[in-house]
Amino acid sequence: MIASYFENLNAIENRHIAVIINPISGRKQSVSLFKNYLKPAFETVNLSYKPFVTTSSDWVNEWILGEEQKQFTEVVLIGGDGLYS
Repeated sequence: MIASYFENLNAIENRHIAVIINPISGRKQSVSLFKNYLKPAFETVNLSYKPFVTTSSDWVNEWILGEEQKQFTEVVLIGGDGLYS
């Protein structure tokens, strides 16, 4: 079911998605949500992705300012509003 939502996501060639996961947000289920839903959906449609699990409140700021993020065409956030903020 969730894979059908993603079937048109690979329309652009050379997509590479960073998945940033806050492991302590909400009920601490973000890692399992990624593994059980998002990862299988991305793999079903052969999307390139790399998951990152945050390790501190400054992790995202450091990642955004670094060089590694430049290789990604999109970013998916799995966490609460603090991750977005």
